Amino acid sequence: RRTPATGRRLLVRPGPAAGEVEAGLIGAAAQIAENSGVSSVHFTFLTEPEW
Repeated sequence: RRTPATGRRLLVRPGPAAGEVEAGLIGAAAQIAENSGVSSVHFTFLTEPEW
C-alpha cells in the first residue's frame, strides 16, 4: 500500500522573503492556468502551514 510523499509542495528557502516568494509562485501558477485556458490548479497533500 502506498501513501503520499510528505513534505512541502512549494520548495521555498526559509527566510524573511519566503512568504512573498511562495505567493509569487502561486500567482505564477494561476497565471499559467489562465493563459492555458484551464479552470484550476491543484496542489495535493499540502502541509497544514501551506493551506
